[in-house]
Amino acid sequence: MSTVAQKSSTYSNKAIIALLYKLMGADHDEDPHELAYIMHIGDRLGLSDDDLKEVSFNTESYELEPPACQKQRITILYYFLFLMKADGVIQPEEEEFVIDFGKKLGFQEEMIVDLIQVIKEYLDTSVPPQEMYSKLKDYL
Repeated sequence: MSTVAQKSSTYSNKAIIALLYKLMGADHDEDPHELAYIMHIGDRLGLSDDDLKEVSFNTESYELEPPACQKQRITILYYFLFLMKADGVIQPEEEEFVIDFGKKLGFQEEMIVDLIQVIKEYLDTSVPPQEMYSKLKDYL
């Protein structure tokens, strides 16, 4: 990967993390489970602890350009959905954030609401992948 592509990818990954930090703060309650989830996603995206710390202090410095690839956009939406689930409580402010940004990713509001409903149904347990897929396939 070229240096320019690496910088672009790193910026995009930091922008995803910045959005996750914003979602975490949407309900004005920064839960340790939510923070652990963000750190886990940051690690999956190849970001260092220093990167995560820097992004947490500069969330407004990163703006995500929605990826052209539908699979990448769905992955980002999943990050949002599962961050909402991390603390075991889904607040209306979190739902609004996910719906708003999900629409910016190019998804229909009805689909996002259906996915949020699945997350709510499995708030205290693992979400069966087929439940999420069955909602997605109706729209995609």
